[in-house]
Amino acid sequence: GLTQPQVKEDTAVVEVIKAPELPAEIVDEPAYDAEIAAIFSEEAAELLEGADQALSGWKADRNARDHIEALKRHLHTLKGGARMAGILPMGDLSHEIEALLMNVDDGRISAAPQIDELLQQSIDELHRMRDSVIAGKAVTAATDLEQRIHAINAGETPTEPVVPSPAPDTDGVEISEA
Repeated sequence: GLTQPQVKEDTAVVEVIKAPELPAEIVDEPAYDAEIAAIFSEEAAELLEGADQALSGWKADRNARDHIEALKRHLHTLKGGARMAGILPMGDLSHEIEALLMNVDDGRISAAPQIDELLQQSIDELHRMRDSVIAGKAVTAATDLEQRIHAINAGETPTEPVVPSPAPDTDGVEISEA
């Protein structure tokens, strides 16, 4: 008879998922579209609110699968909508966060307070980006956050403390967070 090859299951290699490197020029990226961006900003508000709730729920109960799944789903939808509207910095940051969540969910990166803080800062930054879209201002890339998330996804331990981005100038209008 035929003999089946023996496979040892305990020798599986686990690789950390890395966000793919994007080429310097992407020809088919959509350009910024003010009309689509306006429609998207409404959807983004709901997605970000859902992401905030999912992150809070996940921090409170790490074993509740529905919270991390909801968080990944909100960020995936946000990434696609931002890219379709031509708001690439928002799409790129969403992509990095989504890759980080996949690595945490798969156990390749352990959920730690610094990861929670980085996730919260990233979602706060996405809110800031959405506010820029609504105000008709250019959305700047969150390069520092993206690089820190990318380093963690690549298996590097961040050496710098997590420092929040400076708050945007609100022209003297006080914004309180509930």
